[in-house]
Amino acid sequence: MTARHAAALCWAATAAVAVRGITGAAQTAASLRWLRRHRPAADATAADKANHGRHVLLILPMLREQTVIAPTVDYFTALAQSWGSATIVLATTEREHHDRHGAAGRLGELAAALRRRRTVAYLSRRFAGVLPADLLGQLAEASGDPTVDYRSRVEAAFQELPSTPELAAKLAADSNGRVRHHHHPDAGAVMVHQINHAGDAELRRLASAGVAPEAVWIGVYNADSRPHPDTLDALAAAPPAARVVQQSALHTLTLGGGSGLGGAVADGAALLQSRWSLAREIPRLRAQAAQAQRRSARWPRLGHCTGHGLFVRGDLWHDVNGLPTATMNEDLAFGYQLSAAREPIHVLPLLEIADSPTTVAALVRQHRQWFFSYPQYPAAARLAAAAQRSDSRTRAWLTAQGLARGALWLGQSPAIAATLLLPAIARRHRLAAASATAALSAYLIAPAALLARSGQPGAPRRFGTREAAGILTAALISSAGPWRCLLDLARAAMGGDHLVHDKTER
Repeated sequence: MTARHAAALCWAATAAVAVRGITGAAQTAASLRWLRRHRPAADATAADKANHGRHVLLILPMLREQTVIAPTVDYFTALAQSWGSATIVLATTEREHHDRHGAAGRLGELAAALRRRRTVAYLSRRFAGVLPADLLGQLAEASGDPTVDYRSRVEAAFQELPSTPELAAKLAADSNGRVRHHHHPDAGAVMVHQINHAGDAELRRLASAGVAPEAVWIGVYNADSRPHPDTLDALAAAPPAARVVQQSALHTLTLGGGSGLGGAVADGAALLQSRWSLAREIPRLRAQAAQAQRRSARWPRLGHCTGHGLFVRGDLWHDVNGLPTATMNEDLAFGYQLSAAREPIHVLPLLEIADSPTTVAALVRQHRQWFFSYPQYPAAARLAAAAQRSDSRTRAWLTAQGLARGALWLGQSPAIAATLLLPAIARRHRLAAASATAALSAYLIAPAALLARSGQPGAPRRFGTREAAGILTAALISSAGPWRCLLDLARAAMGGDHLVHDKTER
């Protein structure tokens, strides 16, 4: 490739970043205006809630959540009490006990690592799942001391750590019925199996008490989720015919959780993901809901569900047999099924505050797991075809949208890198520098700055040089997880390896 060709590619990448940046910044501003304008009025929600008269099931799938289960249950108990007929459902899995046996075999390796001075990032990357992150952090601070018997220390910490199912059972027993616990007995079960198992069991319980499925909302959150305190009031104000409601998230719960360059990058990644919620997720869902309610569009929009902040009415849950289990991730595949069936996915006008990985390694691992949904859009199309949802042309169009979005994610980091490179290789250096600065500002800086000034709960209090550097670096590595996902898929295809749903937190 000649220098001229390289410059042309960089100019094309800069133009693409600029266009995506301008549209993203405009849509971020529109989403923030919509959130301010459509927040339910406090004096109207009580009547809406009484008219709906629905029971809410708040399902929390959990795996190795010993350090967060108690505060999470406390938070959701307060949320449920504001509604009345709401139940918190803790969904655990036998996989925890299976994984614990494997973790016990790595205690000697962990002790050997602690004899040398190790960082929190190193231990979190190498020994995630052996002990919770906060315990690994404490061990990292005390590592490198030749006088310490690390083997005894890690074994004691391991033995003293109760399992999540044990804690969930105790919390349910002490809750006077507000909290219920369902344990999936299959060690091979992943999160979607836990959710479906608990949801089906609770619907059967309510049905035996005379509660019809259409009078039940099934809400799914993660153990780290912190939905807005008025979330259920906003749910009550949803259109009476709504059967699916999605709450989008700001991934800012862990802002400031790290230090140094790694902390700045982690914070940048949290802002980058929050930007995506405002610039892409909310506008797409609003457009999908508006179009699906008309049911006359020739080219349907693809709705993008996420696995937390998702509310499904009980009758629809029965119609679709819960969340999809045939794909690596259930959320995007579920959004595909709804879009193919022309089912509106309504957007809740209140945001959830969720966490974000605090290390680069955890960020790449999370993005790898999330990206599996994109190459599996053809599999989601086959599920829709088997269920006779829409025609082949509609499914092909929805699949094309999903694959195109995956391609954009794969190309995000290369495009950002090419934009940064442009001033160094273009002949007109000043014009190139101005163009690259404008493109990156529109793509990254403007949406984050708009969020910081929005006053939204969970929005960052400031956006300065550190945050700008962090979000730029995060954008440069944001495609690493997706490319790793494709590599793993290729290896599995050639070697017959079995891909397992990875836990991306703690």
